[in-house]
Amino acid sequence: ESFREIDRHRAAVAIYQKESKHLQTQPRFGHLADSQQKFEKAWLRTLERGVAAEVFRADLDVRLTYRFVRDTVWVAASWYRPGGRHGPEEIARQYLSMVLEGIALRASPRE
Repeated sequence: ESFREIDRHRAAVAIYQKESKHLQTQPRFGHLADSQQKFEKAWLRTLERGVAAEVFRADLDVRLTYRFVRDTVWVAASWYRPGGRHGPEEIARQYLSMVLEGIALRASPRE
């Protein structure tokens, strides 16, 4: 969903990333802090459920993982251009593959 938002509202995402701390001090933009907290809580709950269900590693630091994934995804707003070589769904698929499966070749079991 984050990549779709970057695709739909790239300029707004870039402004949010660069100016959110300042904007949150303005009464008109007070909702930004609430939105960010809800977003973070949703990610943390998802990661915690994954650890509890043994889908993710037990030693996973969920807060650090959230920050890694969030920053990895949202930096795409600085380089992504709608209509480019890869659409948001393809970028999301590739990112998920790298995060969940890694980038190294898996060694085939020796027979």
